[in-house]
Amino acid sequence: MDKYLCYINKMGMNYRGENLYEFIFATKDDLSLVDGDDWDKVPADGNPSPPDPMYIDSVASLTTMEVDLNVIQDSTLFGVYDSVDGIISLGWEHIDEDFEGMEEVKRLVFHYGETFDSVTNKLYARDLIITPVNGFKVEEKQ
Repeated sequence: MDKYLCYINKMGMNYRGENLYEFIFATKDDLSLVDGDDWDKVPADGNPSPPDPMYIDSVASLTTMEVDLNVIQDSTLFGVYDSVDGIISLGWEHIDEDFEGMEEVKRLVFHYGETFDSVTNKLYARDLIITPVNGFKVEEKQ
């Protein structure tokens, strides 16, 4: 069954200064139902939490020093539901103002409902790989 991106959880940095992210996926059947605490808060301003575990199909992690992602839950202008509605992406690559050579690199952008394959292909094009989170157990759906 296909998986669809529903949230990017920015976890912070590890002891080596690498950025840590969780890419959270839902099934197509659950994608329209996915919800989390404070997803309706505008601006999100760091308050929204990941989706309710009952909607999560799988989680994959990314550890990288090469990429810094801005994520919707930290937005000071938009809320998570703005991403669900396609107004803004769930996550996008932060670019420094003085970054030279960006015209030669495709900026990473991840949208709500994007397929697992699309997410992995974008990352792979930049030599980045997400790895499944072992031991992730989906709660029974009610």
